[in-house]
Amino acid sequence: MSHHPRPVRLNRLVMAVVALCALPLPAAAQRVVISYTPLLFVAPPVTESWNLSTGTREWQRPGLLAGQPVFTSDGHYFVAQVATGGPPAFTVTDAVSGATFTVPLGFTPMVAHPRATAVFGLMRDAAGADVARIDGGGLTVYGGCAAGTAQYLDVAVDGRQLLVVCASGELVVLDALSGTEMRRVSVAATGQARQVASNHDGSRAVVIRGPHASSGDIAVIDTVTGSALATTVFPGASTPPIPGDCVSGALAGVSPDRSQIVIACSWIYRDPFGGPLTFTAISRLLDAGTLGWGPDLGVRYYPSAVAISPDNTQAFTLSTHPRGFSVFERIALPAATTTGVLAPSAALGLAVAFAPLAPTLTASVTGTTATLQWSLPAHSPAATGYVLEIGTAPGRSDLGRVPLGPGLALSVPGAPPGTYVVRLRAVNTVGAGGVSNELTVVVP
Repeated sequence: MSHHPRPVRLNRLVMAVVALCALPLPAAAQRVVISYTPLLFVAPPVTESWNLSTGTREWQRPGLLAGQPVFTSDGHYFVAQVATGGPPAFTVTDAVSGATFTVPLGFTPMVAHPRATAVFGLMRDAAGADVARIDGGGLTVYGGCAAGTAQYLDVAVDGRQLLVVCASGELVVLDALSGTEMRRVSVAATGQARQVASNHDGSRAVVIRGPHASSGDIAVIDTVTGSALATTVFPGASTPPIPGDCVSGALAGVSPDRSQIVIACSWIYRDPFGGPLTFTAISRLLDAGTLGWGPDLGVRYYPSAVAISPDNTQAFTLSTHPRGFSVFERIALPAATTTGVLAPSAALGLAVAFAPLAPTLTASVTGTTATLQWSLPAHSPAATGYVLEIGTAPGRSDLGRVPLGPGLALSVPGAPPGTYVVRLRAVNTVGAGGVSNELTVVVP
């Protein structure tokens, strides 16, 4: 692929980030890390972290990510492949400070554990790929598939099971934290399975089947029996397929609750009379339970990265044209309308971290002891703490905002008599999330 560098006067990608951040702020904090070459291939590559809630760039460092980063669920670290010019390597970056530690191993991150500070991916070498996990204790290689034949993986929403598809067409279910094999089933009659997305507890999965994007299908699989409960192909495919058809497509992104999947297909047409190549890319939402097709997201090019917010209201996409130009877009869901577009540039890596969702709060009073308990939705990003807001009337915090640790309960013995209005927000290293339900607590 050849490029024709053309100098420009402004860093168009950075200027567009600023414009994007000037749009109405999202309900909860969001951090985006994007890696790109500014000045359209002329200037050295950089990686930046932006807080979209405040519209500020948190840090910038030189270097280009060689693959899509994966944030830990609390947003504190992200793991990514890097281009070193030498042996394969990956980095672990403190997303708050930008400090980076490089590890000379061929680890490809794919998905974060929803609660533990761990990232799962594939350890690649000349023989193929195996399942691996990185956490504070280092990197651990799991079993499951025959050596070097792991294709793709996903972790269940509850964090207990890790689903892996193998080159043999088997789906292997592992204990996510120990790597112990729990069961395995054959999921592709042709011996081909490329990608997988788990449901909330690992009992079902959406599997992209077939040797490549122009053949096979998309199936909801019972991971206990291996039976296909429903199947579909990308809308518009011919029956039987014709050359150039995108039948099953590729999994480009999945929502944190695993209810929505983004399936992308691309076509490159060559004019038989010598005309120019025509590139077409379509990305559509797919309901993970029913396999019902949703709207076209309207992504400019082929999405190399898609991150869906935990409340299913936004999609962040990085799409790439075959000639190397990329577009970073923020898309409102479910209407699939673009709310922010970054100018084309040579972007490569994109990762988005989110603050926790709003907790559910309950309260009880026994004598003069007030007790509060709360919980987060199962698919919420992890919380590192909470902030309790106390007021004398609804919507007010005139009695204070009290920072709390990561526990899920608070007991206050000997509370002064009175009527208190309380609400709670969960926080992590990205920022504060949405506010909980509001309760009125009466201490006699």
